[in-house]
Amino acid sequence: MKSIKALLTAVLLLVCLGAQSQSKIKPQTVYIFGFAASYTDSVAFLTDVMKVDSATILPNGFLAGRALYSLQLENHVTADKKVMDPTTAIFFSTSLSAARKKYEKINTRYQRSTDLALIYVGEDEFRFTSEAYIPDEAFRDTPQKSQK
Repeated sequence: MKSIKALLTAVLLLVCLGAQSQSKIKPQTVYIFGFAASYTDSVAFLTDVMKVDSATILPNGFLAGRALYSLQLENHVTADKKVMDPTTAIFFSTSLSAARKKYEKINTRYQRSTDLALIYVGEDEFRFTSEAYIPDEAFRDTPQKSQK
């Protein structure tokens, strides 16, 4: 009997903690920069570290909509720089110093590279904009009643 009570208490605790973690998702400031490379063109692009005010960090530490931020950079490089099929990546942190540290690591790595020409993209020509957070529950299928 005691083990059943302990098991039920543990399950209830897990359900409550799961509900609390969903409520902790709120917009916050992040510092983000992007890297785009065209390996067929031997050129790479590195953006400045930018402050994005209304970004969402999930409880697991991931940036919500990170593929959309990467797509923003891809669209800019494709449209404005006329580079076809760039490979893009974004890097972020909630701390400016941590973002700058990541930036310097990437910058140093590609400055040394003789295979790629590194081009800097300033905030005056490209700026990341915050992406709206859409919870996963919005995409789940709802059971549909059979029509007879």
